[in-house]
Amino acid sequence: MTANLNHLILQKAQIPNPIFRFIKANLIAVIISLICSPLLHAKISTPQQSLKKSYTIMLYLNGDNNLTHEVLYAIDMLETVGSSKDINILALVDGRPGSNHGYGNGWDRSKLLYITPDTRIGEINSVILQDLGEQNLGIPETLESFLKKCLEYPAQRYIFCTFTHGRGVIDTKTLATPKQHKSLAISVDETDGTYMTLQQFRHAIQRGLDGKKFDTMVFFTCLANMVEVGYALK
Repeated sequence: MTANLNHLILQKAQIPNPIFRFIKANLIAVIISLICSPLLHAKISTPQQSLKKSYTIMLYLNGDNNLTHEVLYAIDMLETVGSSKDINILALVDGRPGSNHGYGNGWDRSKLLYITPDTRIGEINSVILQDLGEQNLGIPETLESFLKKCLEYPAQRYIFCTFTHGRGVIDTKTLATPKQHKSLAISVDETDGTYMTLQQFRHAIQRGLDGKKFDTMVFFTCLANMVEVGYALK
């Protein structure tokens, strides 16, 4: 990763499941490649919140929809690398109640995780910083609060990743021009029936960062690779 890498946008389209899984595997590979550097050797078991590290990676994973298994699987794979003495990896994950995801009880609620190394596939064993109950990941206040929490883990560079549903200038369900948003509806939370507009998403990031900037942004979200999105977040 070079110093002039400012934005990386990945897009999940409405495509067949085998191809989607291939793209999802590439998403995980991208995130792991960002955190796999010569710096990454020492494993840790607890967060080192006061120590300034090289990177803090923030994962906003809204699975309170039909993506519950997908976001939990992404965490499972990220644990194969995990945080280190040089890298913080934090994730806010939310599942949909009643989902048959195979990761045991409790993952239909919202949790703030510090991703730690773990080689066991099919289990999530990272440090749970907060068990938040049901949180609405479709409102800007939740995103803002998450970013502020992540900034408590200081680093030289910050990377933001989101994995959730998104819509663009054409509503993917009705194929009609949406009335409530023009260019982005991101992070659909089905339990609470909400999502963020582009303006809400931008303002949440501005308030959450409080003058800081991301070095890289990764979107694994439908229809986010748009000029309007890039301009709003520049």
